[in-house]
Amino acid sequence: MRRHEFEPARLLIGLSLITVAVLAILEALGQFSWPDWWPLAAVTTGLTTGGLLATLTWGTRRARARAAEAAQSADPEPQLGSMPMDELREEYARRTGRR
Repeated sequence: MRRHEFEPARLLIGLSLITVAVLAILEALGQFSWPDWWPLAAVTTGLTTGGLLATLTWGTRRARARAAEAAQSADPEPQLGSMPMDELREEYARRTGRR
C-alpha cells in the first residue's frame, strides 16, 4: 500500500462523529441523556473545527513546499561533465540505431 499524507482534520472530524454516534446509541439504550440540541451543536462544532484545521494544515504544507522550492532554486546542484556512462549510452545508441 502506498503511503499517504497524515490528515489531522479528517481524524478530528471522524473522532467527533464517532463520539456523537456512540452517545446517540447510549441515549437510545437509555443509559445516557442529553438535550435535543446537543447532537447538532456537537456535529457542527466538529465540522467547523475540522475545516479550520484543514485550512491550517494546507497553509503549513504550502509554506513548507514554497520554502523547499526556494532553497532548491537558490542552491542548485552542480552540473557534472561528461560521465563514462554517457559515453557507453552514446556508443550503444550508435550501434543499435536507438536513442
